[in-house]
Amino acid sequence: MPSPTGSPWGPYTAAMSQVRITRIDPRAMFRFSIVFALCVWSMLLVAGVLLWVVASLTGTLHRIEDFIAQLLAESSFHLEALQLLLGAAAVGVVLLLTAAILSGIMSTLFNLVAGRVGGLGVTVADHEDPPVFPRG
Repeated sequence: MPSPTGSPWGPYTAAMSQVRITRIDPRAMFRFSIVFALCVWSMLLVAGVLLWVVASLTGTLHRIEDFIAQLLAESSFHLEALQLLLGAAAVGVVLLLTAAILSGIMSTLFNLVAGRVGGLGVTVADHEDPPVFPRG
């Protein structure tokens, strides 16, 4: 019979401890944010290419081009895939570097503020995993 906490083996036992964060290394934050932003940038770039391919295969891209041509009162309008990809990649790199620089600046600002107010208190729970019984 499951316990009220939802675990079939009873409630978890956890050792609670208080941790105070008083300093974040700006260089480590900069490196972490570069890697994180690079992952997000590449994921968005791949998703954009996949959406472009699907829109091209289903004819949606042609309909969008016709709609833009009607809005601009032009006889024809075509989106250049390579130019859009290169532009999106360049804008992504600029945003990536901007985010990394700002995260380094923000970690420095956190260090200055934490020196005045004593840091950021965090409660950490170190729980013990319930025993795993083999099914059989």
